[in-house]
Amino acid sequence: MNYPLHSPSASKRRAMNPALVDSDPSFSSFGQYLWFLRRQMEISGDAVAGHLRISRKQLAILEAENHDALPAPARVIALLRAYAAYIGVDADDIEERYHINRAMYEKNQGIAFSRNRLGLRIVRAGLLAGIGGMAAVLIVVFIYAGLEWSEGFSRHDPEAKRASGPRKVTTAFAAQPPETGAPVIAAAGEALPAAAEKLLLQIDATEKTDLQIIVDDAAPLTYGLQPMDHIELEAASAICLRLDNAGGVDILLNGAPVDIPGKTGDPVTLELP
Repeated sequence: MNYPLHSPSASKRRAMNPALVDSDPSFSSFGQYLWFLRRQMEISGDAVAGHLRISRKQLAILEAENHDALPAPARVIALLRAYAAYIGVDADDIEERYHINRAMYEKNQGIAFSRNRLGLRIVRAGLLAGIGGMAAVLIVVFIYAGLEWSEGFSRHDPEAKRASGPRKVTTAFAAQPPETGAPVIAAAGEALPAAAEKLLLQIDATEKTDLQIIVDDAAPLTYGLQPMDHIELEAASAICLRLDNAGGVDILLNGAPVDIPGKTGDPVTLELP
């Protein structure tokens, strides 16, 4: 695929918002930061993708800062520096932002891993408790069976019957089944049911747009968006969007761009995913 090459003019670089250009890198945004700058300079995504020799989808992943889908850090840094040089911003600043953002991502991944290990320990404890309970029931059953066998033998042996005299027999009752809704504990060798993947929606307004969002079965939310407004939300299974301006927003669903049918000014309804 051939992409049109475009180099931003000096006048467009000077027209950039100084508050964005001089933003503190500790905010850690690198891909979205570049996206905002190129949009201000009216540089198309196709032009940037062509210069970097990557697909438009790969550029969207880079700008969305989707670490799970990005290549190795060395490759990402090379792309970011080339991107920054192409639109005329400080490549060192962009690389520093990436390192900060990547460190935060890895820290969050470590926290998630610790939580998963805690969950595994809880499941193991539940399994051990279940096995211990079953063993106790079996012991009681064996004792009861032994007593019944001894009693039956005594009934057929008069001498033993006279010697034994009256005795007390204890009956063990099996534990009742768990109530509906009790926590599910996986048996040995079984995997716990996988949790459904959440939907992460990101919306960036490029033009004035009225937007209505319905998340799962919740009540509708209405927004009046202005250019540069940004919305992020999560859903369990479904998202419905109603726009009065099909060309007024860019949408990412789980880091991937969403195609919006229609043109500027057209109303459109989207059912996601």
